[in-house]
Amino acid sequence: MKEAEQKTKRKVLLAGSSCVDVHVYIDHLPEKEEDINASDMILTPGGCARNAAEVLKKENVPFTFLTPQGSGTFGDFMRDHLKSLDVTPVDVPGENGACFCLVTPEGDRTFLTVHGAEYDFPEDLFDHTDPKDYAFLYLSGIDVEADQSGVLTASAERFAKEGVRLFFAPGPRITHLNKNVLELLLSCRPVLHLNRREYEALNRRLEGHLEEKTYALIITNGASPVEVRENKVRTFCPTLPVVQKDGTGAGDAHAGAVLAGLCRGEDLVTSVLHANKVSAEKISKAR
Repeated sequence: MKEAEQKTKRKVLLAGSSCVDVHVYIDHLPEKEEDINASDMILTPGGCARNAAEVLKKENVPFTFLTPQGSGTFGDFMRDHLKSLDVTPVDVPGENGACFCLVTPEGDRTFLTVHGAEYDFPEDLFDHTDPKDYAFLYLSGIDVEADQSGVLTASAERFAKEGVRLFFAPGPRITHLNKNVLELLLSCRPVLHLNRREYEALNRRLEGHLEEKTYALIITNGASPVEVRENKVRTFCPTLPVVQKDGTGAGDAHAGAVLAGLCRGEDLVTSVLHANKVSAEKISKAR
């Protein structure tokens, strides 16, 4: 990725939600009208962009994180955490929601998200950011979907015209994204980071033309090798064998580690191999 190699002294701009993840540990997903007991419940900081920012912080890669925060118990929890990332959130009215993560003994998880003020992106969110300071702009699908004002999408287009590469992680709700918004984001020629199921769903939606609309593709596939597609070359990067305890946030951590590698001047394949190690560590840790 030659463009990234030329920008090693520039940083990452992330824009998105940061929310509380409520991990609820259960034996199995409940069926209709079933009453089950959870073995534990833990609150941790979450949000796709925040998870990626946390990795950048650990790897000493400079970044700016634009994230709205409201009030309430969850809002106060997140404000305290963001201080550890040296991030000052953008004040918005209303209370924060939360993401409830139902986790089974196998480490599989199902999400129930209650959106709150943390998804209210003000129109002036990017007013004090200069494109020339950044190599990449990170956005996630859940944030773009929730962005009623369209400020995230409009800023992606504006920054792309200034030479900032969009790094887009669509997430599992990619099929819910507005068609016009999706087309605008793809017109930025992004690096696309997604799992195999998301890739197949999005490629079907685009009638098999996804690869030609992106600068590069990073396709994760559980314990199987991560596929990297760049300049019509496919490379499969092996993952590390781990005992999965909780996969929550592993994909976001992987994306953050890829960005860290690119900003250090590494090529895309080297960055992905490093990210595989970071996500393996994330998966193997209990909350």
